[in-house]
Amino acid sequence: MVCPLYLREMRRKPETILFWKVGNIYAERNEWDLAMKHYNEALELSKTFENIKIPEIYRGIGRVKWRNGDFSTAIDYFDKTSKRVFIEIKP
Repeated sequence: MVCPLYLREMRRKPETILFWKVGNIYAERNEWDLAMKHYNEALELSKTFENIKIPEIYRGIGRVKWRNGDFSTAIDYFDKTSKRVFIEIKP
């Protein structure tokens, strides 16, 4: 289940969705370098979102790191994923 606030933020930057989905396609094709390139671009674009972290991008990066044998870094990214979407509510 994806948080509605997350979707609202993603729609503000549709290229973030594009890079994330293309990363997923490359990951499914076992083209890990290209997947990582697109996940990193999506992560960079997502930094402009206000008060939201993007767990799906972290999951993709963790998957690439795991497949490349970088288990420690992969676990760090999977841990970020497990923390769900963080939303900071400002008064």
